[in-house]
Amino acid sequence: MIDYDINDLTVRIYNWFDEKGLNDPIMQFAKLNEEVGEMAHELTRGRKDTAAMKDSVGDVFITLVGMSHHLNLDISECINMAYQAIRNRKGKVIEGSFVKEEVETVEPTVYGFELKHVEMARMLLEEGITPHELKEHMHDFEWIADIIRKDLERQMQSTVSSIIKGVK
Repeated sequence: MIDYDINDLTVRIYNWFDEKGLNDPIMQFAKLNEEVGEMAHELTRGRKDTAAMKDSVGDVFITLVGMSHHLNLDISECINMAYQAIRNRKGKVIEGSFVKEEVETVEPTVYGFELKHVEMARMLLEEGITPHELKEHMHDFEWIADIIRKDLERQMQSTVSSIIKGVK
């Protein structure tokens, strides 16, 4: 077996993904979940130091590296950013899991929805969007952004008109 360092392996993984035409990050995300499931299978059966566990860890890493490649993300940069975020983090271990200390912030809610989302929905409904259309386009961010942009333009025109009237 040839032992490659992590940087060489990363390049080799990128190349392998390119050669195989594995360039759909969504499909790789599905594959990543499958590989994590295989790892969970080993863990839940107490098989921590086995060839199957090593294979699972490797498969998760390879899939994640390939997925990041086709998202045009440098895996080293991603890992570095994540490490920088946690290296000085304070918190405690609870039942084997690190729980970071946070200043608790509570978003205002209305019936369990964040206030900012309720406000956006209210504005869209005021624009004449029916509740059915709102539900249908809830995840269409370009559609929502276009409506918000039009509303802001209308508000700006109204403000400019008021300023001009006040100057005259």
